[in-house]
Amino acid sequence: MRPAPALAILLAPAIFMSAPAATITRLDAAATQDLHTNTSIAIGSDGMPRVAWGNAADSSFRFGTCTALDCSDFTFGTVTGAVGTSASMVLDAGDGMLLAYYDTAVGALAFDDGSVRAIDDPTDDVGLYASLVLDGAGHPAVAYDDLSNASLRLAACADAACTSVSIVTVDDDPLAIIGEHVDVAIGVDGLPVLAYAVMPGGSLRVAKCLDATCANRTTHDLDQPSVGQFASIAIGADGNPVTSYYDFHQQGALKVAKCTDAACAQPAIVSLLDDRGRQAGVFNAIAIRPDGNPVISYRRCFADAVDCVLAVAECRTPDCAGAVDLLTVDHRHDEIVGDSSDIAIGSDGAAVISYYDETTSSVHFAKCSVQTCAATGDGVFISGFEG
Repeated sequence: MRPAPALAILLAPAIFMSAPAATITRLDAAATQDLHTNTSIAIGSDGMPRVAWGNAADSSFRFGTCTALDCSDFTFGTVTGAVGTSASMVLDAGDGMLLAYYDTAVGALAFDDGSVRAIDDPTDDVGLYASLVLDGAGHPAVAYDDLSNASLRLAACADAACTSVSIVTVDDDPLAIIGEHVDVAIGVDGLPVLAYAVMPGGSLRVAKCLDATCANRTTHDLDQPSVGQFASIAIGADGNPVTSYYDFHQQGALKVAKCTDAACAQPAIVSLLDDRGRQAGVFNAIAIRPDGNPVISYRRCFADAVDCVLAVAECRTPDCAGAVDLLTVDHRHDEIVGDSSDIAIGSDGAAVISYYDETTSSVHFAKCSVQTCAATGDGVFISGFEG
């Protein structure tokens, strides 16, 4: 494992706010506890959010298609034929839902665009932590974990239907566990960039693909030790990656690493955002607001770790090194709320979040206002006129 470049960890000035709840909608509830898995959110060409999630009771995938910006009205469905866990969802150019997921029955990476197929099905066990994006050509690319070899893979599709796939091992180290909690984004050059954990010591590492299949790439450690789980990556307004992640040292904390170049070759700007309570920063997800500043959803627990909230960190600067507003979006006393969150920027510029309430086994959708998650979602039509 290569040493991390020298870096300075900044303690971002935090402004704590117990905010009014965002507009919150319950999308699905399981019959028994602990039956939902990860959530994934995307925005359609009509401006409406769509959310997909897994149901561990029967390993099926479900989805809600919002017919209002705050998802107060939505249609509910079950994905036909897809069975597994660890799903990642995007929408294609025609608003068709694409899923990449881990087929638990056979230990394979599967893809669903209306028909289901395995796109990596070796004798090894592969496909966990699937993260799906569309590259600059509109072709799917999936980053995922090779569990058998404790390495990181990328499946790069040569066509929109993913009928032709190139499989590359992006990172492998016989002395480390590579690829846990991987997330992938597409850089301004149209090529994938991946953020992931290197365990057991805990490093946050970024791999920058230099071609569409990632046959050529660079890797750089941004922060260590005891960091990197729940990595979530986005591309900043300057074209450089910014990654939120979990520091699991002691009680746990949320951190952000802002790269100063597109390949993350130079030392990153690392900021500690929230270390209150326990496990602040697990299940985090990052998005970039229209003003270029990151917004991060995550779970934070109080001292007993049985009272957990959905929290949001709103950075006031593109690198998150300046002031940060730390907000409580959904808090239900003695409930564990905020698992498996995903975040996107809606068509009106407001953050929208999907997440799981572990205590009630239910999936929820939260809409912030256009300005901030410190206020309830406001009625803004796609045209931009307020309602």
